[in-house]
Amino acid sequence: MQGLLLLLFFLIVPSVELWILFQLSSQVSLVSILVLCGVTGALGIWLMRTEDFSLWTLLESEIQNRRMPTEELVDTLLLMISGVSLFIPGLFTDALGFALIFPSIRQWSVDTIRDYLKKYFSL
Repeated sequence: MQGLLLLLFFLIVPSVELWILFQLSSQVSLVSILVLCGVTGALGIWLMRTEDFSLWTLLESEIQNRRMPTEELVDTLLLMISGVSLFIPGLFTDALGFALIFPSIRQWSVDTIRDYLKKYFSL
């Protein structure tokens, strides 16, 4: 299952991103596309710098020890995912990154993730 998810992430997402950028290039100038990628990339780097990369290890430790991760921990992870999504060039990942910046969407995502963990890991 994890192999399939990695395949989807590393093959299909970049292919879709390139297709979207090529379609957009007929409507918008190349300079505009490059500026958009540069600005969102810089925002992604800024978001990632404000978060701690050891949080993935902390989240994994909580799950392995059969403890429910705190809302703050999952929220911080989502902010990190937002930064990574904004750093990756492309409109699809930028849309995901921008969506996760909004607290209401992040809170809904936190609740969904915690419900999933309760159901499938009996935490």
